[in-house]
Amino acid sequence: MKNVFIGLMIVLLAGCATTGVTTLYKTKQAVSVKSIGFADLSNDSSLSKIFPPTNDIFKQTLPIAFEEFGVKDVQHLTDRFQFQMPDTEAIKVACQKNDLDAVLITNLKFINIAMRRGYMRMRGQAEHHTEVEMKLFDKNGKLLFDEKYNTYYGNTYNQRPTAKMTIHDGTRGDIIAIMGDINPAAHPVNQPEKKNDYYDY
Repeated sequence: MKNVFIGLMIVLLAGCATTGVTTLYKTKQAVSVKSIGFADLSNDSSLSKIFPPTNDIFKQTLPIAFEEFGVKDVQHLTDRFQFQMPDTEAIKVACQKNDLDAVLITNLKFINIAMRRGYMRMRGQAEHHTEVEMKLFDKNGKLLFDEKYNTYYGNTYNQRPTAKMTIHDGTRGDIIAIMGDINPAAHPVNQPEKKNDYYDY
């Protein structure tokens, strides 16, 4: 019995690694979301020092990714929310003020894959993958979903990906995970081509 349990855990962990998705929290209640507000990346000030266009690419990608699932009412908020322990009252106010069903708070970090693989670090040779974590809160400030998406495990690139590519793919991958939580049968309405304007940003 113990061996069966260990085998199942290995399969589950391998599945997460293969898809790039890690579910940290998922409500058991049915969720319907038609309007979503989202704030700038929670750690934008530090990311702008690494790659200045990070937040702009994120803001362009997110509404289009939600629209793939038919969610067209997606609003950018000027509100700032602390990522680890967000103010639930502030989330409630933002939802009431903007007539929203939910608020999305996002944290993004770059991962230097060349260092993780143990290769010698050569200037300009690192793969700058991203790990994007998103938390979706309902209009009462209750956490609905907490999903993390890693582009290193979730995507296959024909060439070394740029930071622009992995910001886009990390953001979109996490939204696909969240929409899959809301509706397990959900599929993107439109499948964008891999080579698109985001990569030429």
